[in-house]
Amino acid sequence: MTGRLGMEIQPQNMTEREFEFAGRAVATYKEIRPVVQFGDQYRLLSPYDGPVAALMYADESKDRAAVFAYRMDYLCDQAVPKLRLDGVDVNKNYRIKDLTPADPSRPSNLDGNKLVSGRILKYVGLNVASSLGRPYASVALSLTAE
Repeated sequence: MTGRLGMEIQPQNMTEREFEFAGRAVATYKEIRPVVQFGDQYRLLSPYDGPVAALMYADESKDRAAVFAYRMDYLCDQAVPKLRLDGVDVNKNYRIKDLTPADPSRPSNLDGNKLVSGRILKYVGLNVASSLGRPYASVALSLTAE
């Protein structure tokens, strides 16, 4: 989803659950594609500096954004850093949506019905540790200013 959408899977080998997940992934990509393709990219955490890599895309007005975080390795007593989101406006509030829940009826704790201050997201950061609990896990989030 960070450029082009591709899935390395053979359709004839997919389960019903995988087909359903793939359908949701394609629909989600269509929602965020304008931000990813035409927005500004912010490199939040380098894959060369620790166990987590993260990047963000934001539109020019900083009203919409997409955030991607990846656990690059096994974590053995290493803390997952908070993501400080450079591509937000500190004077706006954002609603966060988990774009990649395995089960849409059970989104991550990042999927909230609350608004989060851009100032908090930029200077304190977003805690993604619970979403990156498994080896090589990833999370994709959308932010919408309200």
